[in-house]
Amino acid sequence: MPDKKSTGESSRWMLESIHVDNGGPNEDGSESVPSAKPPLTRSVSNASSSLSRTSSSLSRTKSNMGGAVTRNQSTTKKRNAAPSNQPQKIERTASSATRGLNGLRFLDRTVTGRETDAWKSIERRFNQFATPEGKLPKEKFGICVGMGDSKEFAAEVFEAMARRRNIDAEDGITKDELKIFWEDMTRKDYDCRLQIFFDMCDKDGDGKVTEDEVRELIILSASENKLTNLKKNASTYASLIMEELDPDHHGFIEIYHLETLLSLMVNNASQPEAMQDQTANTLTKAMIPSKYRDPVSKFLTHSKEVLHENWKKIWVVSLWLFINLLLTMWKIEQIKTNPLFQISGLCLSFAKATAETLKFNMALVLFPVCRKTLTNLRSTFLSTFIPFDDNINFHKLIALAIAIQSFIHTFLHLTCNFPKISTYPRDTFMQLVGPALNFIQPTYLDLMLTTVSITGIFMILVMSFSFTLATHSFRRNIVKLPWPLSNLAGFNAFWYAHHLLVLAYVFLIMHGWFLIIDKPWYYKTTWMYVAVPVSLYTHERVFARYQDLKFPVSIIKAVIYSGNVLALYMSKPPEFKYKSGMYLFVKCPDVSGFEWHPFSITSAPKDDCLSVHIRCLGDWTKDLRDRFQKVCEPPAAKPAAKGNLMRMETRAFSTSNTNEDNLDQQQQEGFPKIIIKGPFGAPAQNYGKFDILLLIGLGIGATPFISIIKDFLNRMNPNVMHSRQLGKYPERAYFYWVTREQGSFEWFKGVMDDIATYDTNNIIEMHNYLTSVYEEGDARSALIHMVQKLQHAKNGVDIVSESRIKTHFARPNWRKVFSGMADTHQYSRIGVFYCGSPTLTKPLRELCQEFSLETTTRHGIRQLRTGWADGPAYITQCPIQTGQSYVYNYTITGQRGTLFWHAHISWLRATVYGPIIILPKLGADYPFAKPYKEVPIIFGEWFNADPEAIISQALLTGGGPNVSDAYTINGLPGPLYNCSVKDTFKLKVKAGKTYLLRMINAALNDELFFSIANHTLTVVDVDALYVKPFETKTILIAPGQTTNILLKTKPKYPGAKFFMMARPYVTGLGTFDNSTVAGILEYEAPQHSTKKLPLFKPTLPALNDTSFATNFSNKLRSLASAQFPANVPQKVDKQFFFTVGLGTNPCPHNQTCQGPTNATMFAASINNISFVMPTTALLQSHFSGRSNGVYLSNFPIDPIMPFNYTGNPPNNTMVGNGTKVVVLPFNTSVELIMQDTSILGAESHPLHLHGFNFYVVGQGFGNFDPNKDPSNFNLADPVERNTVGVPSGGWVAIRFLADNPGVWFMHCHLEVHTSWGLKMAWVVLDGKLPNQKLLPPPADLPKC
Repeated sequence: MPDKKSTGESSRWMLESIHVDNGGPNEDGSESVPSAKPPLTRSVSNASSSLSRTSSSLSRTKSNMGGAVTRNQSTTKKRNAAPSNQPQKIERTASSATRGLNGLRFLDRTVTGRETDAWKSIERRFNQFATPEGKLPKEKFGICVGMGDSKEFAAEVFEAMARRRNIDAEDGITKDELKIFWEDMTRKDYDCRLQIFFDMCDKDGDGKVTEDEVRELIILSASENKLTNLKKNASTYASLIMEELDPDHHGFIEIYHLETLLSLMVNNASQPEAMQDQTANTLTKAMIPSKYRDPVSKFLTHSKEVLHENWKKIWVVSLWLFINLLLTMWKIEQIKTNPLFQISGLCLSFAKATAETLKFNMALVLFPVCRKTLTNLRSTFLSTFIPFDDNINFHKLIALAIAIQSFIHTFLHLTCNFPKISTYPRDTFMQLVGPALNFIQPTYLDLMLTTVSITGIFMILVMSFSFTLATHSFRRNIVKLPWPLSNLAGFNAFWYAHHLLVLAYVFLIMHGWFLIIDKPWYYKTTWMYVAVPVSLYTHERVFARYQDLKFPVSIIKAVIYSGNVLALYMSKPPEFKYKSGMYLFVKCPDVSGFEWHPFSITSAPKDDCLSVHIRCLGDWTKDLRDRFQKVCEPPAAKPAAKGNLMRMETRAFSTSNTNEDNLDQQQQEGFPKIIIKGPFGAPAQNYGKFDILLLIGLGIGATPFISIIKDFLNRMNPNVMHSRQLGKYPERAYFYWVTREQGSFEWFKGVMDDIATYDTNNIIEMHNYLTSVYEEGDARSALIHMVQKLQHAKNGVDIVSESRIKTHFARPNWRKVFSGMADTHQYSRIGVFYCGSPTLTKPLRELCQEFSLETTTRHGIRQLRTGWADGPAYITQCPIQTGQSYVYNYTITGQRGTLFWHAHISWLRATVYGPIIILPKLGADYPFAKPYKEVPIIFGEWFNADPEAIISQALLTGGGPNVSDAYTINGLPGPLYNCSVKDTFKLKVKAGKTYLLRMINAALNDELFFSIANHTLTVVDVDALYVKPFETKTILIAPGQTTNILLKTKPKYPGAKFFMMARPYVTGLGTFDNSTVAGILEYEAPQHSTKKLPLFKPTLPALNDTSFATNFSNKLRSLASAQFPANVPQKVDKQFFFTVGLGTNPCPHNQTCQGPTNATMFAASINNISFVMPTTALLQSHFSGRSNGVYLSNFPIDPIMPFNYTGNPPNNTMVGNGTKVVVLPFNTSVELIMQDTSILGAESHPLHLHGFNFYVVGQGFGNFDPNKDPSNFNLADPVERNTVGVPSGGWVAIRFLADNPGVWFMHCHLEVHTSWGLKMAWVVLDGKLPNQKLLPPPADLPKC
């Protein structure tokens, strides 16, 4: 709305600098995520038959609101070209030159700020590599300047710069010449680096680059970036560049052509990226609530979030620790009755206690590795409170406890118990334990040679060996041992060593059975502990063996890809039921008869076959690949499919279909035999629980997600028959695949092609990232980026993946990915699944925590959930049609006092309204003396014309509507208007009584002062909520507000009548009904009194008495008592800043309007968004999940363009238009600042929020100061209401708890402002509990 002049910033257009790198490195070293670019366009100059310099896109600078379009142009000379043929060149500004530093970088750090230190290191390397003649050879140039990994490219740069400087560099260059080269490569002048790049192409130095020269540079760039396919197709892509830049077929391009192409690339990319940055900044503000802003609250909040996220793990581990502690304490107490306790004391107690916990943990450690059992339990209710996905971590934790307990147990026996037993005085020893040991006191050696000691030692040795080989360093083959110990490292060693633990369990049972002091069998508890888990584990292994025979598979197809990947396509047994995301075990008896290896299933459940993709790195996988390679044959040459480049692969085909009975037996005999078992559960199988999926795979880590993507595709593919899916399914999936090798894209090219074919609704968004390519902006990859954009724009085919899925270069900026996801799907449940290197696990987990700010606080809940009965047309229901009816069924909870009902479409509420009286609960009292009588008093407006016709005419012309002709009290205008003396409301009272007046302002467009002459009023309730009573002569009541006041009459008959009068409180510049409505307060007169009584008039505040309005509002305070507490949200989850005020819309074409000018129409907005009423009710759209095309959930959380809200109004008063809402998770605590603006004049706005009460925690004048004003907030006893006036030229702060699911309207209760668009809606999502969910719509809900 406001233009940039109001903020003091410059306002102009300029051509941005031409560069390639839009973002540069982020803090984590990753690159900015490229956004989708539109196809490149070109225009041909009529004058020169070459690309016009004006074809470069114009993009706005940071200060871009308003201003004329200007260009600063100058002419420059092309090398070896006549001045008369020079094209015009666009001059760059200082700001664009600064941005240009990121473009065409030859070194990793073009501008460091410490160039002197950088040169010193280069100088040292020069001295190291220079020849005796003091010259640096060409082959050492790259290493010297920091391009050591790009020797060929560095050599080309060397030759280009030597040609440019006319230096004979055949024998090398001197130190001074090296410094000149280095300064050219790092200088701030972008044109200089552009010239170097052009000179690399222009090998003959004639100022013209031919197609062959472009091809050579493409080959060089492809080689530097490890792009084999690009290198093979260099001629094709060189032709593509020439076709784009040389449309008239001159056979060459010049430097400005190259610059034009780069400018088109940058400008096409810059705007979306800028918008993304702005979105990210906006999101950051939105998602950092106050509880994260100081260290203490941040720590406490973070701790709560950690507890909330890990509560399953915490309670399971806590239970485990508690059981261990309980067993320890029980055993210590029990052992005190043992005679040996008098000999060994606490040594024996703790040794036996650790033995007891050791037995428990040796039993428990088997449960987390019972895969089949866990897979079945994942689908039960137990998964809601047991973290089955962390079974291996729990297994490791128990194993660690076993190791510690074994050490303590052994140490205590060997160093304490055995020495004490063997050296204890013989006589006393015999008295204590002689009968149990046949009256023989054993020596230390005797004790060591007992069965219990020998089995214990063997058990320790087996466990130590197995546990050592199970550590990360050994299992991952990180430890490099000398031969012959080298076989002890690696997965095979871990696998076989773990099977030795069978002996450990045998020794454990023997250890607990053959005791030094024998006991009855039922006291020997070791076998009791391990019997059930050992039986369960044994049953699983035996069942798995049976399953091997039940699930034989035949190889349908085997594919060996580059990148050491073997893909196996196998027949799927009918009984093999699995979900996407699961895994299976594979065994190849030809390789090893005992080894089983887990692999993710890459086929979808509805596919005809099973598939796995195996990265061949270890001995077993390499051997498997070699065996399949022997029977595989290259496919016959065939033409590439339309729109795709040729893909080479080596495959073996069976000669028939996937039916096992029909498979060619002879060919199957040639394949290695494959046996599978499974399927087994994995975290990825739970993807269906989420609304949105973010799938992240590194290299072969993409495999578990390919199955999920295929499942999505099967649901889209009309040729795939599948049963009707019940329950929830994700709405959208984002797949980020990061790999180092171009060949990796061959693995799943078919999936990428299927996405492009079947995903017409953009349900799957796939992002491929190739990290072998230098980051965008590096000169070594500049041509790669050019070719990528041109090829994708023209043919729709990616140069890397050779599919229609575009490949990005370098690494993703994960923070931008997460912030973009959170912004796009602000209140959806996003499931993040990752498979890849552990290095990225922690950063991704931290980002998940950072962007998951759902509160866990629970307050008292008003169980309304009946938004269907709220009433606003096209918000919660469609209008009730003529002749139809609708029953509003609702329950009011937690409110008592006065409300009112009214029509809620257009201006029908001018006449359709009435009171709602909410009495205290039966048997409950008012918090004040019970009144003698209760009287409702409703203010309204009277129009001598049809109010609907008035507003319709105003909206048509764009002007202000005609004002009312009178105000009314209970429908009567009173004696102060012409011809209405008889139509006067009279309130008859008795002396000495107290009356409760229930005041309601049902007027359309005016706040009202109200007073009764010579009487004092006591305010006790506003908006159906009690307040601390206070006395006043006058009250202020805005449209939509209610106020209960106590009127205490005179003790005796006063012999007079008193006017009750109301007139408007006016702050705006528009016209208003400047009249006064009056009723009469009459006392019950003594009998037979006929005396004519005087009539007293009250003194009302001035029409614009904002001081009174402010003082009256400040007196309103909640009771904040034990019975009626003020549950003010003390901490805020989300903060919003809304500007409210007037503005303008442009007048329709060929029409003269009656707005502020003849070319504008009046409008009103919140945060510069004038709400457009939908044609379908928002609540129905939300409930049915069909909001697309009805509303957007991107309502701005703060002003789009900040300005001096209460100062001089801006020149630009135009508003934006749209149907936008704010979406809140259930139970979110919200703080909302509403700021009045001076646009078309400051004005008070009574804002009404449906569905909630809120606390008015602060208000003031001028612009809200977020640094100072919150310190003055009243969080103890602020007034609680549903309608509050935003002060004229000021602000108001409210807080509320979003504990009422549904769609809730918020609007100005000045009806003209609502008609102009000063309204919006909040969408509150369902909670997790049944009583936190929106009820289904009633059967008689009106339909649109």
